[in-house]
Amino acid sequence: FDGFPVACDNNPTLLTDSNELAIAEARSKIIECCKFRHIDDSIISKYLKKWFSGPLELKDRTYLKNSGLLIDITSSVGDSTTFFFPLLIQDWAKRNSKEYELAYHLQQIYAHDAILGLGTEKKMEAIMYNYEAVLRICKNKKIPRIETYYQTDFCGVQLNNLTFCTPELASGQHIVKKLKDFGNTHQIIKQLKMGFILVSNFHNEEGIE
Repeated sequence: FDGFPVACDNNPTLLTDSNELAIAEARSKIIECCKFRHIDDSIISKYLKKWFSGPLELKDRTYLKNSGLLIDITSSVGDSTTFFFPLLIQDWAKRNSKEYELAYHLQQIYAHDAILGLGTEKKMEAIMYNYEAVLRICKNKKIPRIETYYQTDFCGVQLNNLTFCTPELASGQHIVKKLKDFGNTHQIIKQLKMGFILVSNFHNEEGIE
C-alpha cells in the first residue's frame, strides 16, 4: 500500500521489533498517504453494519469502492475476494470505541489478534466472542439460527432452530459480560436469554455446557 515504505523508513525496526505505538504511527502514515476520501465516522458505522449483515447492495458497493474503503483482489488463479480496508476499520474502531458499541468490539478483536502467536491459542476465544458480538449488533433483528453461526456436528439437533437475540444495552454496557465464574446458574441462564455473551474468568469449570 502507498505509505508503507514511508512508514518503514520512519521506523527501520517496524517489521522486526515493533510495539503498539509504532504500529499506530505506521497505520496513520499509511492512511495519510493513501488519501482516502473523508467519510464521517457515523457513515462508516452505518456501512460497517451493512457489510457484516450483508450482502451489500450495488449502490453501496460502488460508493465504498470509490471512497477507497472497499477493495477487490483477484488471485492468479482467478479467485476474487472483497474486503474493507483493514487499517481504516482499525483506526475507526480505536477512535470510536467509546462512542459506538460496534467500534468497541472491533477494537477488542484487533487488540486480541495483535497478541496471537505460538502458545497463545487461548486468546482466540476473545476474538470469537467479540466477533459474535459484532454480528449480533449488525444483524440485530435478522439474526440467523445457531446452526448457521456454528456449522459443526457437535451441536445437538434440539438447538438447530434456536436464534440469537441482541439485548437492550444501558449506557456503558456491552454485549460481552465477564463474570468471576458461572456459579449462579439461574442468573447465567437469565442473562443468556436476554442476549448477553457471558465469559467466565474461571477457566477450569467442568460440565458447564
